[in-house]
Amino acid sequence: ATGFLSWKTVPEDPSVSVFYLSKSQDFKEAAANLFQFLHLLDQLKLDIIYVEPVPMVGLGKAIMDRLQRAAGK
Repeated sequence: ATGFLSWKTVPEDPSVSVFYLSKSQDFKEAAANLFQFLHLLDQLKLDIIYVEPVPMVGLGKAIMDRLQRAAGK
């Protein structure tokens, strides 16, 4: 099973669990959703989780830092 943490809207695929950080691409909303969605994706016991990077401006830098830490990089 596959998960996807998305910044932008992506085509729906029933075989992929998609969570949108912010459909309106709002950094504050994305930051607020980040840990909740990572936790939910982890609970799904997926084989792989893909994460779409967010722009590296403002809060985007902090979001990407947290994502890189979660990935162990």
